Amino acid sequence: MRALIYARVSSDPSGRGRSVADQIVDCREICHRNGWTIVDELQDNDIGASRWSKKDRPEYRRLHQLLSEADVLVTWEASRALRDLAAYLELRDLCTEHGVQWCYSGQVYDLNRGDDRFRTGLDALLSENEAEKMRERVLRGLRSRAAAGEPHGKVPYGYKAALDDNGHRIRVPHPEEAQVIRDAAKMLRAGESLRAIVRRLNSEGRMNRGRPWSAIEIRRKLLSPTYAGYRVHHGTQVLATWESILSTEDHQAITAILKDPERLTQRGSDPVHLLTGIAVCGECGTPVVRRKNASGTSSYTCSAKYCVTRSKPIVDEVVEAVIVARLAQPDVAEALRAGDGSQRREALAEIRVLKERLAAYEQKAIEGDLEPDEYTRIRDGLRAKLADAEARADNFTGGSPLPRQIAGPNAAELWESLAIDAKRSVIRALCRVYIDKAPRNDTANPKYIRIEWKA
Repeated sequence: MRALIYARVSSDPSGRGRSVADQIVDCREICHRNGWTIVDELQDNDIGASRWSKKDRPEYRRLHQLLSEADVLVTWEASRALRDLAAYLELRDLCTEHGVQWCYSGQVYDLNRGDDRFRTGLDALLSENEAEKMRERVLRGLRSRAAAGEPHGKVPYGYKAALDDNGHRIRVPHPEEAQVIRDAAKMLRAGESLRAIVRRLNSEGRMNRGRPWSAIEIRRKLLSPTYAGYRVHHGTQVLATWESILSTEDHQAITAILKDPERLTQRGSDPVHLLTGIAVCGECGTPVVRRKNASGTSSYTCSAKYCVTRSKPIVDEVVEAVIVARLAQPDVAEALRAGDGSQRREALAEIRVLKERLAAYEQKAIEGDLEPDEYTRIRDGLRAKLADAEARADNFTGGSPLPRQIAGPNAAELWESLAIDAKRSVIRALCRVYIDKAPRNDTANPKYIRIEWKA
């Protein structure tokens, strides 16, 4: 008889496949004892076979293709082939179709016989039940560890594995990596853009475990509650057992900065123009773009209908002069330094909650769980609250800490030292810039460059 051997193990911490190798040895011995010729040996290592397993089993798929070339399928035990009743039924029918017997635990079963079908079906049920129980135990353990704030999964950047006095594995800050997180947070709070932070870290050779940093990755790290000493499980945040790298205050400030809706995510090349995407057309409200004229000069132009076009140097000069004068005023500097941004953060948090509720009620209406009249009433009420929260958020300066850092008698000098992206951040935080339509003979007049201050 021609024998096809299949072996599988769902977990192999050693990485050397010993359990699979042992199964193969046992299966070979069975084949030798029965005088069967081995046509192929298939093995899937570190792959589960229950209905919850998401990993593909490439060798098990090959098994289906090779069954027609064998007379008997040999596995160590029933669970090595499957832990799912639906998969058992598929394999049973394939074996029946090709006239292949199944041998496991040293016993040979002919799947055309009713008794053998019953016995193998019962073993399949027991294997599935065992897998379900194992899963429940694992989930209980995960829930328990999460509630206690204990770590789970691989050690994240910024930490390393260690042993406590009792020999238990713990997570402690990695000296160099933790300092990268702290320095990135400090640079962000000082007003540097994510791009600037990434450039500095990469130029200093402080890589992300061998890989260059990207703005997306450094943003993800800074937003993670892990570094503030919190464990998150299914949306619930609890105090973790590991030492924090960032203080709660630092993390809250960073989150407010990075999630500020007025903080634009710059894609492509670095920004080189002061007001592109910030200043808007005074006629239609569309953001302006920079356009190079035939004469070689540059203009800010309405990107939608070309309602307005104004000399870029003139607009930049006016806006910068007004911003610096504003920041140099003693009362403004004092107000900026006194503000903690808490009212804006509260309004932004309310906006996020209201938008989530709107989306949830909309989904209920789509699924027919909410009557149209009731949905309309709820929607209108939530929209009114949302408009109020957005108006309140709009009355406070943005999340950038830069304005209060440069405000004061040295505002002009500090402004000149800022990079272009930092200047753009200050402008976004403090005001809105409108370029109004001007007569052709009066385009240089500053009165057609309108600035509206935020509170």
